[in-house]
Amino acid sequence: MKISKEKAAANRRQIIETAAQTFQSRGVDSVGVDEIMKACGFTHGGFYNHFESKEDLISEAMSYAFEPALKVAEELTETKEGLQQAVRGYLSETHRDDPAEGCPSAGFVCDAVRQTESTKKAYSAGLNRYIKAFAKQMTGSPKQRRKEAIKTFASMVGGMLLARATRGANNDLSDEILEAVREDVLQGLLEE
Repeated sequence: MKISKEKAAANRRQIIETAAQTFQSRGVDSVGVDEIMKACGFTHGGFYNHFESKEDLISEAMSYAFEPALKVAEELTETKEGLQQAVRGYLSETHRDDPAEGCPSAGFVCDAVRQTESTKKAYSAGLNRYIKAFAKQMTGSPKQRRKEAIKTFASMVGGMLLARATRGANNDLSDEILEAVREDVLQGLLEE
């Protein structure tokens, strides 16, 4: 039975959305195509009507996952107060505890290291947009603002990764990491 182009596009989008959330939550290597297709209500064979390989899906899912997060970040960073709000939200227990719905910069960072060039490009494009958004509220020359944005965002992502890695095994340490990095980043923004 042949399906319409609209239905095929909707199916493809559903696969990408499901993959983005699942990959971000559990990592790309721990999730197979079968699982994603089953979650969508499709067969494994149908996957190849939409993608050439799992690697193609990974890079598309990563790009897809960045869009809503970047839209929020780009809006928030229009003001210094908004940037501070973004930092507080990012370095929060809520964000730490829900990687599937969290920012893809932290959710995909370890996966991007081990993936194909196209996946690394998708990750790099998202990361670069975050840096540009954050740089809007930094001071100094364009080069100095970019450098400060990179340092700020790298601290946030690193802090989130460490907080997630210790959650469950040492919740006090996890909370302490979030608090220390949040305070440091916010203090740095106040000094800008």
